[in-house]
Amino acid sequence: MRCRWRACWLAPAATPSRMASAPKILNGLRLPHRQGRQFLAKPSCWAPWNHGRLLVGTLDGMLARFCRKSRAVFALGAVAPHGPIHQIVVNAARTVAYGVAGDANDLGHVFRYDDVDGAVELGRTLTSEAKPPGLANSCQPTCLALSPDEKSLAIGVADRLGCIYIFSNLERQATLTFPPKAVET
Repeated sequence: MRCRWRACWLAPAATPSRMASAPKILNGLRLPHRQGRQFLAKPSCWAPWNHGRLLVGTLDGMLARFCRKSRAVFALGAVAPHGPIHQIVVNAARTVAYGVAGDANDLGHVFRYDDVDGAVELGRTLTSEAKPPGLANSCQPTCLALSPDEKSLAIGVADRLGCIYIFSNLERQATLTFPPKAVET
């Protein structure tokens, strides 16, 4: 199973969105921001999207769609109440995206985006099973990977638990499916 997920991490459609490899075209864009927080309207991550467009996350937790051809930026709204968007992953067809966002020292959130339903907040990484592993609440999701079959989402967290949560059955859900499968790290 680890090899399958590792392959997912390395697959082109699930490559982590890192600003170090961001196209120069993102420099100087007028990105969305919350009132009075223009200084946070800078890209924090990005991912390739369909029709040659890019999804861009900001330091202010805002999501935008950028068209390379027209250089138009379309604000998709806030996907977290506070903090930056840490990472965005997309499916192979580049029609569905998942992301993690939130302050590094506070409550983080997971979101989903597609061109039909828009940006949807999926919530926190939380489970409350009666049997082991029991209650788990990780507040600092920082990275994620979409499985090759696009039915499971692995979410890595940076808090003291150091967990990887795997949520299954992702087909157009309003919230994350609980409980997640336990994965030992």
